[in-house]
Amino acid sequence: MEIELKYKLNEASDADAIFDDVKILDMADAGSEKHIKMHAVYFDTKDGNLSSKGMVFRVREEGEKLMATLKWDGVSIDGLHVREEINVPLNDRVYLQKPDIKVFSESDIFEELESIVDGKELVLMMEMNFVRRAVRLDNGVGIFELSVDIGNISCEGKTKQINELEIELFSGSNEELKELGEYISNKFRISPENHSKFRQGLDLVDKNRV
Repeated sequence: MEIELKYKLNEASDADAIFDDVKILDMADAGSEKHIKMHAVYFDTKDGNLSSKGMVFRVREEGEKLMATLKWDGVSIDGLHVREEINVPLNDRVYLQKPDIKVFSESDIFEELESIVDGKELVLMMEMNFVRRAVRLDNGVGIFELSVDIGNISCEGKTKQINELEIELFSGSNEELKELGEYISNKFRISPENHSKFRQGLDLVDKNRV
């Protein structure tokens, strides 16, 4: 399960002020900050079998790594996103052009996934290119990853800028996560983001899609 808070940055430059904040620096694990170039591609059947069931299938280059991800049963309230998630490491870039749901064959959700896809061809839905700046935080009672994504979403010829901050809960309670989110959002006046990047991509072309 993935649990994280999402916020919209007012400006991409806000990231520097947040990462340089005294309280954030105090919680940051020394040497944990990293900058990762991300290239993500999202797939579905032509008639949207997966998105109609609230499922998202993504293949993403994360620096030197390649990862397939399946997400489902997502809920978002006041910027808090909770959803089921499976990540499978891949070793062949061919999956960026030729996705295969069989990469999830060892998971409990595979039978349902196979039924939803129903043997149909998977096609490219959208692409995302961004740089993630991330740091691991430890406040003594919880461990989190604070990250900022700067880049763009492209869907059916339309493009949207990404300026997004995320705080993912690694260990600890949701309350600790919310407390950290409130500190950052109040101090830097950023607003909760209830839509995932995938949903924002869909909204570029059809605001009525699920």
